[in-house]
Amino acid sequence: MALYKTEGLIYKIKNMHDSNKLVWILSKDKGKINSIAKGVKKISSKRAGHIDIFNHNKFTFYKGRNLDILTETSSIKSYENIKKKFVFETFYLAELIDSIIVEPSESNKILNYLLVIYDNATESNFIKLLAFFEIKLLQTLGFEPNLHTFLDTNSALKIEDEIYFSNTTPGFLSFGEKEFLVNPNTIKCQRFFLNNFIYETLKLDIEKKTLKQISRINKIWLQTVIDKKLKSLQFVKT
Repeated sequence: MALYKTEGLIYKIKNMHDSNKLVWILSKDKGKINSIAKGVKKISSKRAGHIDIFNHNKFTFYKGRNLDILTETSSIKSYENIKKKFVFETFYLAELIDSIIVEPSESNKILNYLLVIYDNATESNFIKLLAFFEIKLLQTLGFEPNLHTFLDTNSALKIEDEIYFSNTTPGFLSFGEKEFLVNPNTIKCQRFFLNNFIYETLKLDIEKKTLKQISRINKIWLQTVIDKKLKSLQFVKT
């Protein structure tokens, strides 16, 4: 069996009936890796303390036929404080990563977005950084929202227009139901996210009601793109 090393973020863990665990990783250069950590539930296992949701780790694997065998792992960063404060949001991100198809060529970009967000996250800015990630993820997956023309008329979208978001395609409509009416600041912020890096986003001051609408729209678009309702969002809303 071929041995290889990489680093990445653990996004899913499942206990098996014996002393083993299934571990899913978004890697730096191999896409998503499905692996088995044998004997990791034993008290004597040195790997057990390093295997946790959204731990950024170094990994060593043996290439397997269906599952790669996780032989060694050590934590680079565990993000304990952020994970404790934003438990449901972290599980939402984990479920989201689990639901998308990630090509090896895209995995490093998506991983870097997640790492830089958790590296810079605080209790006051995490939701804003999460909204930034959602827009960047749509863009990376090839579903960049149309923020400059109306989907229904193909005419230029101006902030002073009455604007409604589409719940079927990432973009906006010139008419719609009242519940889909968009605050112009929402579009301004989404455009900012698309065209800037996270360090500019950290300086951006967003009203609470605007951020709430951005978050709602982003999540609707992502669920549309992956064609799946994310169960973790029930807890995030609560």
